[in-house]
Amino acid sequence: MIKDFHMHSLYSDDGEYSPKELCQMAKDNGISQIALTDHDSVHGVSEMIEEGTKLGLKVIPGIEVDCSFEGTNFHLLVYHMDYRDPRYEDIKQFYLKQNQEIAMKQVELLESYLHIHIDRDALKSIEKNGVLVPEDIGELLLELPEFKDSEFLLPYRENGNRCDNPFLNIYLDFFSQGKPAYVSGEMLTVQSVLDIAKETHGVTVVAHPGLNFKGKDDIFLRLLDLGIQGIEVESNYHALEQTKFYYDIAKARNLIMTSGSDFHGKNKPAIKMGTFGCEIEDFVNNLTE
Repeated sequence: MIKDFHMHSLYSDDGEYSPKELCQMAKDNGISQIALTDHDSVHGVSEMIEEGTKLGLKVIPGIEVDCSFEGTNFHLLVYHMDYRDPRYEDIKQFYLKQNQEIAMKQVELLESYLHIHIDRDALKSIEKNGVLVPEDIGELLLELPEFKDSEFLLPYRENGNRCDNPFLNIYLDFFSQGKPAYVSGEMLTVQSVLDIAKETHGVTVVAHPGLNFKGKDDIFLRLLDLGIQGIEVESNYHALEQTKFYYDIAKARNLIMTSGSDFHGKNKPAIKMGTFGCEIEDFVNNLTE
């Protein structure tokens, strides 16, 4: 039985497929239990549940919320919550406003760092509700003829060492926390999100901790002390030793363990639904239990 509790629809700015399409893809790939975990949004959950029920899938409501803890930004997954609670819409609107405010600041920092200029009309063509998604900027740079021979893009083109997920890797290399085009907007504290999750009967799980907390194990352990209920142990972002590390922590603390592909579609083409990177013996994805 394959369970994939981390995927994104077009209700995430960087997702490609509708919830209905995701359900059919899950069915076609032999996945029986799924969760929609769009970025800071529950807009697609009802559609996912309705379509999944028709196809005989078990669908769990979910959301992936941007949070901050001790200066580290990370993603917190919330499952099984009352997703109709208006506070989840408040989360969506809060981050929409933040992303709109930082959009051009990111572009200007990237231009300054690389000594380039990106055509403003081209940027306007990829804008989504006033938001410029870093992965979309990466795709645009790879398509614009003026950057065809640019050396900084060579790693992301065919046969380059970052070509497996080129748009995602451009985000990670230039726009993520600590990188040249990173802009720190206001973030929700993890405690505020934990309070909402608790009051809406949600289950909280730290998403792909190896991606956000690598080298910050002390911060990660203090985060768990806040009462978070689970860890996404199996993830496409985890090397084998990381998977084992988070498995041991979850087992020692009697925490929920989950598997998540973090499937997006074209922005992460190397990531397939229902795959979780390095899998380990004796692991049980026990969110539904």
